[in-house]
Amino acid sequence: MATYFFGLWWYRLSDYIFMTYVLPDEPEERYWVVKFKLRHPKDYKGDDELMSISDRLILCMYYMLTTLSTVGYGDFYPFSIAEKIVGSLIQIIGVTIFSIVMNAFIGVVVSGRQNTFKDNETNLQRWFNLIKKIRSSPMGEGKDIDIGLRTEIEGHFTHFWEHDRVAVLLEKKDYFDSIPFKI
Repeated sequence: MATYFFGLWWYRLSDYIFMTYVLPDEPEERYWVVKFKLRHPKDYKGDDELMSISDRLILCMYYMLTTLSTVGYGDFYPFSIAEKIVGSLIQIIGVTIFSIVMNAFIGVVVSGRQNTFKDNETNLQRWFNLIKKIRSSPMGEGKDIDIGLRTEIEGHFTHFWEHDRVAVLLEKKDYFDSIPFKI
C-alpha cells in the first residue's frame, strides 16, 4: 500500500512539481519520467507510444519498492538533483519503517521468551497448591501424595520443559532440589 502511494507521489513530483516549481530551468530530459519514457518532453515531435497507465503505475511502484527497501537495483534511478534529494529522503523513511517493524518483531520474540519461564513456574506452583488442597481436604485425610503420582507429575513437567526450547528452568537444578519431598 505504501509503495502505491509513494509511487503515485513520486510520479507527480517528477512529472510536474520538480519541472514546474523546483527546477524549471533544468532540461526535461534530466527528469525521471522523461528519461524512462513515462512521458514525452513537451517539445517532442516523434510518434513513439508511451507506456500504458497501468504499466506506468507498476513501474513507479517497483521503483518505490526498491527505493523504500533500500535495495536499489540500479535499473531505475533519479536524474535531477531534486529527485536525488527526495530519493535519499525516501530511503531514510524506508530504513525507519524497517527499523520500527523489526523492533516490534523483536519485542514480541523477547516477551514470548520471558513469559514462558514465568508461566512454567506458575504452572508448577499451581500443581503443588492443588496437591496441598487435596491433602488438607476431608478426603485427603492429611496423607502425603502417593510417590507414584508425584513421580508422574514431576515426569510430566520434566518432559514438558525438556521439549520447551525457550524455557531455562531446567538449567536451574537448585530449583528442583528446593521442592519439598513431602507436600
